[in-house]
Amino acid sequence: RIALLSVLGMKSEALSEILASLKKAGTIQEQLYLGSMAVKLEAYRDVIAFAEPRNERELLPYSYPHGYWDTVRMAAGANGLDAYLIAAIIREESRYDPEAVSWAGAVGLMQLMPSTANSLKKKVNIQLRDRSQLKDPRKNILLGSYYLSQLVGEFRELPLAIAAYNAGKYKLKQWMSRFYNGDLPEFTENIPYRETRKYVQRVLKSYWQYRVINGLPVILEGAVPGE
Repeated sequence: RIALLSVLGMKSEALSEILASLKKAGTIQEQLYLGSMAVKLEAYRDVIAFAEPRNERELLPYSYPHGYWDTVRMAAGANGLDAYLIAAIIREESRYDPEAVSWAGAVGLMQLMPSTANSLKKKVNIQLRDRSQLKDPRKNILLGSYYLSQLVGEFRELPLAIAAYNAGKYKLKQWMSRFYNGDLPEFTENIPYRETRKYVQRVLKSYWQYRVINGLPVILEGAVPGE
C-alpha cells in the first residue's frame, strides 16, 4: 500500500501509512524498509525522530540521513567545507525540515536570519524576494554554507566557528576577549550561553557520527576540515 501510494504521487497519504506502520514494526527489517521509504519521501525529520532514540546500529544512517545531498555536496565543494559538517549543522538546526522557523525568526534548513541572508545574497549570487524563499533548500544551503565557510576562515577552529554560527561572531568575540586563554576545550566547555555550549557539542557529535557511519576518520575537535 505504501509503495502504491508513493507511485501515485500521494505523498502525504504514503507518509501517514509509513509513520503508522513504524509504530507497529516488530523487526529491524520492517523498520529499515519503512525508513528507506520515508527517506525517499524526504520525511527526514520523522525518520530522525524514529531512529534517534534506538540503539540498533542498522538504524544509524536514518538518524543521520543524507538529505538534499546533491546540493550539500555542491555547497561543500564551492566553499571548501566537509559536506558532513554542513549535514551536521542542518541536522541540529532544523532536522532537515525546510519549513522550520525559530522563535527568533531564523528560517529553513540552516536556520538563517533574513538579515544575514540578505547581506550574503549578492556574494552567493542568489535572489531573495522575501524571507519565504529561505525555505527553498537549495538557496538556504548555499547561503548557509557560504556563511559557515566565512566563520571557519575567520576563527580557524571548528568549535569556535560553530559557536559563532549559533550565537553570532560578535558575541563570540566578546566571550573570547574575556575568557579565552588558548585552551580551546576549556573555553568550549565554559561558553557562557548554555544554548550555544550545548549546540557546539551537538554539532560536533553529529559531525563525528556522520564521518564514522560513512567510513571516515573522526576530525579532531579543533581541526578545520580540509587542513
